[in-house]
Parts: sequence; C-alpha cells; structure tokens
Amino acid sequence: MNILATLHPKDKDYGHMKIEEPKTPFAKYEEGDSGDEHDGLDADLLAKKIQLGGNELPKALIEPEPEEESDDEDISPEERG
Repeated sequence: MNILATLHPKDKDYGHMKIEEPKTPFAKYEEGDSGDEHDGLDADLLAKKIQLGGNELPKALIEPEPEEESDDEDISPEERG
C-alpha cells in the first residue's frame, strides 16, 4: 500500500491539462433517413429548369458590355492633351 500511495498520490494531477471543448455544431446523422421528404425540391421541376437553361452560357462566362465613357465628352481637347 505504501508504494501505491507514493506513486499515485490523490492530490497530484501530473500536469495534465483539462480542456473543455464545445459540442460539435453538426447535426447527427440518423440512419434510415432518406432525406427525400426534407429536401423541399421537386425533381421534375429541377429537370425542366436544367433542360431550359442548358442552351445558355453560365453568367460567369458572359462578358459584360463595355460602358460608354461620357466623362471624355465633358473635357475639352486642350485639357486632354
């Protein structure tokens, strides 16, 4: 008993840090949940929108039209050069 008392005293914490971590913010996955009823998206409507928009370019690929510079009209030729 003396060996246990000297090697592991009750009040000694051995310098270990106790870190309180917050719970994970993610919802737990429940098996058996297909997710279809929670989706809120109609598959037929989505298919129609994809069919209609398939011929158009994405907005990121469309180059904007250059804007007309009306500031140059107000400046006289002497001020320009």
